[in-house]
Order: sequence, then structure tokens, then C-alpha cells
Amino acid sequence: MRTKNHMLALLGALTLIMPTAALADTTASAQAASACTSSADTRALQQRLRHLHFATGPIDGCDGPRTTSALLAFQKAKGLSADGEAGPLTRAALKSGGRPVTVRDRGKGTHVEIDIRTQLLTIVKDGTPFRIYNATTGMSGHETPQGSFTIERKYVRDWSVPYRTWMPYASYFTDDGVAIHSGVVGTAPASHGCVRVSDSFAADVYRATPVATRVIVTD
Repeated sequence: MRTKNHMLALLGALTLIMPTAALADTTASAQAASACTSSADTRALQQRLRHLHFATGPIDGCDGPRTTSALLAFQKAKGLSADGEAGPLTRAALKSGGRPVTVRDRGKGTHVEIDIRTQLLTIVKDGTPFRIYNATTGMSGHETPQGSFTIERKYVRDWSVPYRTWMPYASYFTDDGVAIHSGVVGTAPASHGCVRVSDSFAADVYRATPVATRVIVTD
């Protein structure tokens, strides 16, 4: 989603006084996870996913939205049917392991790699995948631009003027308003150009990618 630059100062002020359901939803998700019934099987799944660099949240044995998001990301990486369920094929692929994603830049430091083909966002540290996240990029007619970019500005909450919606945890990496932000994440491109990550992990991605972080988008 895209914003108009001349609205940024006003919107920055509005974020101090206007509520946002998305930020509240993130808190609610954390509270729900704390009340779940833990299982050894789910804990083992989380441990295996974390070992393969997929973002899982706490290893708590709770089968919640974070675990589902991690399973979806793994299934996308492996070319499996992405349903977020740990079925026989997914469990077999988890057991076999292997390299989950191909890193494009193996240089020093931290950067972000977004793969349009697999619909994944990877935080790379010193040439190695650190965390892999389920993501959604731009749909046909609103494709996420490919290339090498830099995060230019960040807002815990920002307002999309053309699409009239809040964009929580927005990290802009183009001059015309393409950002990584919290939103609905599916299995196919569906945004208006931005890169969405799930509400469960948006704050983590936001904190891990300060201004000047490089963003590489490929297909």
C-alpha cells in the first residue's frame, strides 16, 4: 500500500491519539497463547521449525497462530500444499531438513530478502538465514518492485491514504510508499504492492530491521 509524502507529518501526530485494532490484536494473540494447553508434539514441531530458521515465537507447545504461520512458511519453502497443518508430508519434510531458502547475498551484516515466488521474507545475518517468515507480496497489477532497496523510514502505525487503512509496523523501502507491514497473509500475492507479514510477527520484523537495512526483492 502507498502513502502520500505530504501527509506524513499529520499522520505521525494522529498515531499518538488514535487507537489501532491491529496492535490490540497482537496483544490479544499473546494473551491467548499464554492460556493455551501445551503439548509435547507441538513443542517438538516448534523446536524443529526453529532449528530450520523459521520464526515460531516462544517454544511453548501452544498450537496457535505463530505455529501455524511457521508451518505455512515451511510448506511454502518446500513447495508443499500450504495449509498450516502438520500432516504426513510436512512431517516427513521437517524430518529430512535440508536448506530451507537460498540466500542471495552472503555478505556481512543484516539484511532482508523477499522472495516473490515463494512468498517468504527472510532476515539474513552474515550470509545465513536468521528467521524466515510467511509473507504476502503485491498482486497482479500491483506487483512488489524487484531490486535492491534500503529501509528509509519507519512508523509503528501509519495510514494508507489511497487505501484508507492502517498499516501497523510499517517499514518503507521505496520513495513511493512500498513497505513491509503487518497485515493479512495468505498463500498467494494479494497486496497493493507492500509486503505483509502476520500480526504475530510484525513487531519482531519491525525491531530487527532499523532504518538503512537493505531489502532485496527477487522472483
